[in-house]
This record gives sequence, structure tokens and C-alpha cells, in this order.
Amino acid sequence: TALRLAMEALCIMLKIKPRKMPDPDNPGRKINDYWQPAKQELLRDTNRLMDSLLYFDKDNIPDRVIQQITPYVHHELLAVDYPRGIKQVSVAGVAFVAWIHATYRYHFIAKAVEPKVKALRDLQETLQS
Repeated sequence: TALRLAMEALCIMLKIKPRKMPDPDNPGRKINDYWQPAKQELLRDTNRLMDSLLYFDKDNIPDRVIQQITPYVHHELLAVDYPRGIKQVSVAGVAFVAWIHATYRYHFIAKAVEPKVKALRDLQETLQS
């Protein structure tokens, strides 16, 4: 469901490890289950969750994390402009999706602006010398 997808993406971004579960479609294999860890570590204490989102280090998101959440950001159930899949289930889920999208976009904007900020600092240092 959309809420599970949003919680998976949040777990990945907040570095909450999944539980390995038997794959119901492929006996002998294991799949990542983020739902139980999400319930235990995120949804149990909403104050802690809000602090995790508020103080998230958005300026230092590893590229590996961005790569992992990219499929979630592009998933139709988590579309930020039309979160129909999650809106029917959870108002808070809509906010989680918006946060995921905003943080994802911020990452790319910050990467694009970084060289310009560095060039500006270099010019300011040159002018002050």
C-alpha cells in the first residue's frame, strides 16, 4: 500500500534497518520488511519521529540513500502532486510523502548550487585580500 511505501522510504532515509522476512513468492529467499521496524521505531513515538524529520541532515544525504529512494519518489502511489493512494489511508502519510519529495528535491538543488556557493566564497576571499 501507499502508506507502507512511504514508511519504507522514511526508514531508508532515516537509516532504519529492515527486518529480513521469508519471501512468500519465492521460498528459500528473504525480502526486506520495513513495516515492523517503522511501527516500532517511527510510529510508536511521534515526538521522536518529528524530531528525526526536523533535524534530518539534509545537506549530507549519501548518494546511496538517494539512489535507494528514487523508485519510491517516482512511484505513482507516492506522487506528491496527487497522493491519492495515501490520502485515502493516512493524512500523516501525505505529510511524510511531501517531506520525502521535498528532501529529495533539495538534495539535487543543493548539489547544483554548491559549486556556485564555493565560487562566490572564493570571490569574496579574493576581494577581502
